[in-house]
Amino acid sequence: MSTRNLSLTRIPWLAAGATGLILLIALSWWNGSRQAAAVDHNMRTRLLQQTADIGRLINPGLARKLAFTLHDLDTPAFDAIRGKLIQIKMAIPEARWVYTIASRENRIIFGPDTVATNDSQYSPPGDVYTNPPAELSVALSGKSTITASPYTDEWGTFVSAFVPILDPHSGSVIMVVGVDIKASDWQAQINIARFIPILRALLLAALIIIVAASTRWWLLSTRKDFLKFKPWIIVPTTTVLLTG
Repeated sequence: MSTRNLSLTRIPWLAAGATGLILLIALSWWNGSRQAAAVDHNMRTRLLQQTADIGRLINPGLARKLAFTLHDLDTPAFDAIRGKLIQIKMAIPEARWVYTIASRENRIIFGPDTVATNDSQYSPPGDVYTNPPAELSVALSGKSTITASPYTDEWGTFVSAFVPILDPHSGSVIMVVGVDIKASDWQAQINIARFIPILRALLLAALIIIVAASTRWWLLSTRKDFLKFKPWIIVPTTTVLLTG
């Protein structure tokens, strides 16, 4: 067989290999995106549950005593709620902050939180939250618990959960509990879920290439025509291994 004919016979091999590699990458990207969405959903569900648990541990009677001004400092209600928040935060190590918020005269005001008073990002009670995420208004209206997509405010970029604490008698919103997770930490978890299938696919592709190259070398060296390697097997084999 001439060199030209040998070159032509390689074209189906190359086409099958390229098709298999493209299919492998496409399937792994789709699977990674699906896994990332599932992890994001599960993390939001868990964060909302943790925040709701915090809300249930706060006494509404004490919360009603807060004025959400500097006058709250060193009052029994403020100290009790702040101490409870600090204690709870220890069980949520990934949380950047746990805090409370209320609406006063169409302004969003900070109350007790877990930020150290000597921290440069500490906000004393009565400070106005000037750049809140839009989702916070849903919790302040008492309509629902909610998570906020990655948003940026004056303290950084976060994913947060907000849970309203309701007056057991009137049903009105006394305040909202918020929990912040740094967006970079959040995204890191999602990226792990996204790229593991892709990494697995790349390793599989490398293995297929090595096996194919080794097989071809062996066939050429032994010249056993009846053992010709069938490159089209790469495509279905890759699909089964990836989706199995």
